[in-house]
Amino acid sequence: MKKSIKNSENANISNSVIDSLKIEKYSEDKDEFLIDITSLLLSENLSKITTPPYKESSKDTFKIGSISKNKSSIQKVLNYPENSDFEVNYVFSNQSNRPIENQDSRNNTIKVRYSFIDYPENNFVPRIENQKIGFFSERKTNLSSTDITPYEDLINKWHLEKKDNEIEKSVPIKPILFWIENTTPIDLRPIIKDAVLAWNSAFEEAGFINAIEVKIQPDNADWDAGDIRYNTIRWTSSPNPPFGGYGPSFTNPRTGEILGADIMLEWVYLTNRIRYSELFEDNQPSQDFCSYSHIKHQNRLFGKIASESMNLNVVEQSRLYKEDLYQLVLHEVGHTLGLNHNFAASNLHNNEDIHNPDITYKEGLSASVMDYHGLNIAPLGKQQGQFADIKPGKYDTLAIKFAYTPGLSEKDLKILLKEHSTEEYLFGNDGDDMRSPGKGIDPRINTGDMSSNPVEYAKERLILSQSLIPNLYETLKSKSDSWESVYQGYRIVLRQIHTSAEIISRQVGGVYVNRGYMSDSEESPYKVVPYETKKFYKNIKQILF
Repeated sequence: MKKSIKNSENANISNSVIDSLKIEKYSEDKDEFLIDITSLLLSENLSKITTPPYKESSKDTFKIGSISKNKSSIQKVLNYPENSDFEVNYVFSNQSNRPIENQDSRNNTIKVRYSFIDYPENNFVPRIENQKIGFFSERKTNLSSTDITPYEDLINKWHLEKKDNEIEKSVPIKPILFWIENTTPIDLRPIIKDAVLAWNSAFEEAGFINAIEVKIQPDNADWDAGDIRYNTIRWTSSPNPPFGGYGPSFTNPRTGEILGADIMLEWVYLTNRIRYSELFEDNQPSQDFCSYSHIKHQNRLFGKIASESMNLNVVEQSRLYKEDLYQLVLHEVGHTLGLNHNFAASNLHNNEDIHNPDITYKEGLSASVMDYHGLNIAPLGKQQGQFADIKPGKYDTLAIKFAYTPGLSEKDLKILLKEHSTEEYLFGNDGDDMRSPGKGIDPRINTGDMSSNPVEYAKERLILSQSLIPNLYETLKSKSDSWESVYQGYRIVLRQIHTSAEIISRQVGGVYVNRGYMSDSEESPYKVVPYETKKFYKNIKQILF
């Protein structure tokens, strides 16, 4: 039956025509032809650049306008051995826009870089994703399947092959090589290198020794990050960046193979600048991008204020800085390895063990570096423990083992995940989290929280934050003669109070979600949050006001 129905695979599926271009010239054998793609590049046909404004936007809200074809231009054409890149400046015009500071906002330029990549011909073996573990994937639906869930999405992963298949652990034929670009501050390079290499411990569980290598780009290198053969960790300083770091990658949509990746780190992450212009800003619709480094930046600034208020010594403050940068790099590298977010990983330890360095340095502060958990600042009356993760967690190791272990059948993969169905391997990503009101139902899957008792942890963070406010002036006056430092400090502390209150409020009406299969256990897929957990919400006003 499947063989017959396959003949109709394109019967009710139409192709999307991006553009229609004239063929300028054919090769002699007619197998190749030449087209002029200038008009394609100067339009929004390849990718939609503009987005509709939010419904709540006022008439005075900035609107980018429409593309100006006579002002837009192709700035660069760059040819590399395995990819060709085009840098295009799109100019959008809206004559009704008002000036923004010293910028004429009637005409705005957006630079886009397109990469056309040569797909490799190799023996890469795709792997189908599983609902219990989180990877970026390429959408694939089996239209001849009779299964109620005919999805066979292919996870994104690198092409790793053992050099020796006869031994349990082997070096790869071609390791994943990252280059730390020469734009990176010299004193940060050792921390970044060690954080990247920390992922090798997870790959050893998948049978690979030294799966990842790191090198420093020489100052006289004759290549740049545009060449897809080089995976780079780059550093930049933008005036008002929305991210402190991000880790995109290129993939083959037919197989899920990752072909190249780059990590961009922003200097703003290490500064005292913050991006909020108001004490209370309007809520925006939930965004589908990684804002981890932005949240980490807020947490780091709070950690700095708290550590100075609590008179932590220079060694402790240096450890905070180092561990926080470690976790940022671990997170962004995780994305380039194929992993998406896991906002349930902060449930690993209870509220006592989370502050015990003997436990956390051994087992990890959380189950995954792909979470957005808070910076672990000790509450009042407790000794400071580990600030942030410095190695992949238990869930991360399981994810790498699932994706990269060679030769695992579909049955093997299901057995692997069934053996790791305990709470410490809980998974939930952006589609499940409760960071925005009205989104998600499982309060364990959240951002900014910490410990298996997030309510108690948030309560302690509320008390700590409120204790810092009366002494902000004394704490910060030596840092700057400007009142801006105190004003920003207040906003940073207020953000922690806001986040903690959100975490507590999400317990009310919450429902725990079990992603397992019926064959895994007899546990119900949905379970109401226990009354004991959410009853604390009734007393939150006593702490807040």
